[in-house]
Parts: sequence; C-alpha cells; structure tokens
Amino acid sequence: MDKKVEVYWNLHKKLWSVREAHGRVLGHSEYIRLVEVDWVVQEGGRQRVLRERKKNVHAFARGYLLRSGPIFLWGERDITYNPYKYSSFMARTGEGLIEVKHSKYARFTHNNHKPVVTEGLGR
Repeated sequence: MDKKVEVYWNLHKKLWSVREAHGRVLGHSEYIRLVEVDWVVQEGGRQRVLRERKKNVHAFARGYLLRSGPIFLWGERDITYNPYKYSSFMARTGEGLIEVKHSKYARFTHNNHKPVVTEGLGR
C-alpha cells in the first residue's frame, strides 16, 4: 500500500485493469480491493463518449491496493457509473442513487463477466 493505482473495467478482456496512477497498465484481475478510493470521471473523455457513442477509458477508481484481510464490516453499497446517464459515479442507497466522490474501501469483482463494484464505509 505504497503507491496509488487506478482500476477500471477492461471491456475487451472482461477483467479489471490496474495501472499506475497516470501511467502504464500493471496487470489484470478478476478481484481487486482498494482503500482510500477516489472516484474519477474525466469530463473530456465522457463528452467524447457522448459525442461518438463509443466507450473509452475516462472513469476509474484511484486508491491503494489492499492485499490481505477483511475490509467490509458495515456500510456496504453498490457503485455504478453510466456516462450516458450520470456525470459521476453513483452509490445505490435505500432512497435511490447519490453521487460518490470518495470511499474508505472498494471491492471490484464480476458476475458473468459484468463488473460489480461495492464500497465499504468503514470497519
């Protein structure tokens, strides 16, 4: 947990891509956990998606890799992002969707090769 990384869903590989913050891809994984997560949407890339109707990497989670131990003890909720509907990442709550900019913890998995993202609010 020394350097920040960025995590995004790779549409071609159907896996999570992990890259150095602002840098090269380090690898791919089916399961990733981050701590101190910032949810980033680059508006220029989002506008390009809206204009061209073709997806590009412009939204990702930036945080520190967590390699061991449990992370979610309370406050789990699903995170979603759709550039055609939202300008930021959204968390599902009992009352609906709310914008999310930062999470204490995040878990990245998949279900039938579709991304599943969950945030944890604390220990």
